Amino acid sequence: MRRIAAHRIYLLPQAEWRSASVIELNEAGEVVRVSPLTEEGAHIEWLSGEIIVSPFPLVRESQENFQAFLSRITKQAKAYADSVPRRAYRILSSSSEFSAYDCSGYRYIQ
Repeated sequence: MRRIAAHRIYLLPQAEWRSASVIELNEAGEVVRVSPLTEEGAHIEWLSGEIIVSPFPLVRESQENFQAFLSRITKQAKAYADSVPRRAYRILSSSSEFSAYDCSGYRYIQ
């Protein structure tokens, strides 16, 4: 089990931001739990940036800014059942660009 903490985590399809939370990943890299960070414990990795928990792979459309991306994937996520496994994607951004990485293996997405 891998535990990752971040200052902000966005849950799809709930369209909900959570502050200072921990996600737990199973051996397959699927999110099995999201909980508030109540204290810093052993074996919790801190990641900078934001994390999006999504039932589908995140793909950025050409020239899409972060707000447009977030709006599009939030609408798209409503079609997925709660039973669909979720993955965690770390979002790193600068003033004009952003990138997403699959947290299960730090595989570059966009």
